[in-house]
Amino acid sequence: MKNKREFKEGEKVTFLSCGDAQRLPATVMSVSRDNDGERVFYELSGDMVSSRTTGKSILESEYCCDQGTNYTGRQLRDVDGKLWMCLSDWAGNHKDYVHACRDGNEVAAIGISEIYRFGQ
Repeated sequence: MKNKREFKEGEKVTFLSCGDAQRLPATVMSVSRDNDGERVFYELSGDMVSSRTTGKSILESEYCCDQGTNYTGRQLRDVDGKLWMCLSDWAGNHKDYVHACRDGNEVAAIGISEIYRFGQ
């Protein structure tokens, strides 16, 4: 699924660090797409931030996956476009996956990198 470009160079955003989900102020330094053109990457810089990331790690992004938020009971769409229902809070050493079900019977552990976005 193709992500849309959400931020421009020079914009102020909030970076979510992986695992502990610290909220750190940052500035978008550059915007680019990966080789297949599907994902948008943002180079961020700030007092305690130096990262190249997708919107999954930017609080203001519609693609944000905040490991500090419990998404239990909410729907999520995976990168293949399939719709799932989140069954658990974040798990793993770095809070990097959730358990989810699809069609009421298929249960899977879905990693943060496999999540396209959570429903509202």
